[in-house]
Amino acid sequence: MGPIVSWLLFIVGTALAFSWAISSIGPFGLAGATAALTIVARLADGPDRSAIVRRLALAVVIGVHVCWLATLTVLAAVLAWSVSAWVWTLAAVSLALFVATHLLTMRIRVPLALPLGILIAALAYGWMREDGVIRCDDYLRVLSEGLEVAVPSTPDIASCTAGDALTVTRYPRSMWEDPNGGRFLISTQRGDHVYSPPIPAGRQVGAWLDGAICEVTTSGDAPRCFGRGKADAFVDSAARDRLYTTAHDAANTTLYALSRSGSMRVLAEKQVPLRAGILYLDDQSDVVGLCEDEGTQIHHFRASDFTELGAVAAPFTSTYVRYDDALREGVACGAGRGAGGAFSAAAFHGDPFSYRLLAPTSQHPSSWLAVTWGCDWDPAARRVYVAVASLGMLQVIDYDTGRIVSSRFVGPGIRPVAFDGQRRLIYVGTFLSGEVLALDADSLAVAHRWFVGRFLRQLEISRDRRSLLATSTLGIVRVPLAPAAGRAAAANASFAG
Repeated sequence: MGPIVSWLLFIVGTALAFSWAISSIGPFGLAGATAALTIVARLADGPDRSAIVRRLALAVVIGVHVCWLATLTVLAAVLAWSVSAWVWTLAAVSLALFVATHLLTMRIRVPLALPLGILIAALAYGWMREDGVIRCDDYLRVLSEGLEVAVPSTPDIASCTAGDALTVTRYPRSMWEDPNGGRFLISTQRGDHVYSPPIPAGRQVGAWLDGAICEVTTSGDAPRCFGRGKADAFVDSAARDRLYTTAHDAANTTLYALSRSGSMRVLAEKQVPLRAGILYLDDQSDVVGLCEDEGTQIHHFRASDFTELGAVAAPFTSTYVRYDDALREGVACGAGRGAGGAFSAAAFHGDPFSYRLLAPTSQHPSSWLAVTWGCDWDPAARRVYVAVASLGMLQVIDYDTGRIVSSRFVGPGIRPVAFDGQRRLIYVGTFLSGEVLALDADSLAVAHRWFVGRFLRQLEISRDRRSLLATSTLGIVRVPLAPAAGRAAAANASFAG
């Protein structure tokens, strides 16, 4: 009876430990992975197997456990706040039982997979449960730090009380600030509750942001929204007086051209039968590039009328693109893998399109482990600042050689990056914990630290350069910045001129 119970506990722990990937592999994939590892573990434990089979099977089991430990470390670093105390207690008890039952060689042995699985599943579950939830304590913390929620995800946030929570229908992903101030266009998404509880973690409030793309104001006017699915970043064309953005679902993407001046209007749209989202615009060539989510091609369209211009091979996808139309150069803020190996991000030329890998594995083997969601660059110094979420590293990369010049460990889950040339600061945000660090661009020392809300996706310097803007579940948060030092501001003005 003892071995049967032990194996049942192993199966439960394995299923829980693999559950963090359920949104990608689905329930059947989860069942298959659990069954496969259980079979391999049985081979490693079977005395009737050959020595080489047992060793190979044991190596696989140990390797999977090491991956689980790494996953747990990353998730705990950014999601510990989402897990209740009783779950940590349960995991601690199961870990103690694992040690005790193995030291005392008891008939029923608690596997290490159980405590690991409990914590991994709880942290992943917390991620999904908290998506789209505003904790009022977070809102009050932002206010206590002297920050401002310039555009809230819901007006109900004004009545927040300590310990309360609100669940919103949609919240901001990316933003574009009107040069005249007081108005933003934002892209939004719904909270992902496919595998989270049927009852949200917070009190459900009315739909305030009720479309994929919304026009909002700092004066509290009701948003004007349209579109379904999930929308992405905006590309600004002052010369054309247009903004470009996309909205997509699981299979299709709609490319939009929007009015830049006055109230938001859809000037043109085009449906594309693929999943993509991030754009770059080469105004000089009248070309818009659309990055495919599969990371195989970039599709080009004429910016003026959305005529299809064909696709080119590119082994990267991106959640954000930084592009300088005057230089016709940019950075795709996404790690990837191709025939030339893996890389942290990609430098590219807009037209004719070409690219170079940044931090390729031929120079930096650690890029095999890179997962990147954000970056920015300094065109004058030819430096790229890349947030490698999986390693928790901010990498400073030479734009022309692709080599890492310096790096600093910031913490797992870092995502958006914004470079402030006037203050010589690099702002780096952690996606799930909502913390923003300001790093000195030369020494990478931490100069400032703020909390701006969970599910932090974008950081941008405001038009007047007096504040840092952030999007999170709270809405658009404004962080006041100290005036730029005279020398840095003069240097920046000199370059701009």
